Amino acid sequence: RQQKVRFKGDIYTPKLVRYSGNAKEGFCDQCNPGRWLQLKNSAYWYHKQFFHGISSVSGKPFHPPLATKV
Repeated sequence: RQQKVRFKGDIYTPKLVRYSGNAKEGFCDQCNPGRWLQLKNSAYWYHKQFFHGISSVSGKPFHPPLATKV
């Protein structure tokens, strides 16, 4: 089923979800092909944060680092 995003420009919140309770999954539309990931065990959160670099708080990509250590 479709789910509303929290605010305009939010690319973290899944637009499609299926099942409910412990089995609830969110669809990652940034993957090609898309993937279903569990919401209960934080698989969706981990995937969006570390694979795509999207913050669960702001719903937007993290800023690139200002400098890196060599």
